[in-house]
Amino acid sequence: MTGTASAPASGPCDGLSFIQSCPDADCVCVQVPGAAISGTATGKVDLSATIDNGEEDSSAGCTPIYLSFSGTATIPVEGITTESGEAFFVQCGNGKLEGGAWGITTSSVGLKGRGIVSGTFDGTHGKVALKLTGTLTLP
Repeated sequence: MTGTASAPASGPCDGLSFIQSCPDADCVCVQVPGAAISGTATGKVDLSATIDNGEEDSSAGCTPIYLSFSGTATIPVEGITTESGEAFFVQCGNGKLEGGAWGITTSSVGLKGRGIVSGTFDGTHGKVALKLTGTLTLP
């Protein structure tokens, strides 16, 4: 998935309880509307990420990110499907997004999936690139 991130807004993102995680009230919400999905599946996805600045692991310089996604994709054999899911990973000072996992929570065709997340974040240009690897199981 590749898209352009919004400017951070104060507080956690609205939506599912997962992205509202912000125990110390030092969070920002970043959204990426209409990000492009490429690979085996193609389509568009909307992302909402709560970045928990107050939970930074000072020894590693990494900050936790709670993300939800919802989009429509064309999947070979299955056709068009609408999927929603969640992910968790950390953003480190080097711009890398790492150490995370993702999973599909709802699917219009019963698709199941989970795996790991990696990617990059360029705060100067508001660009984010996520790579979700793992398995998809068709019904």
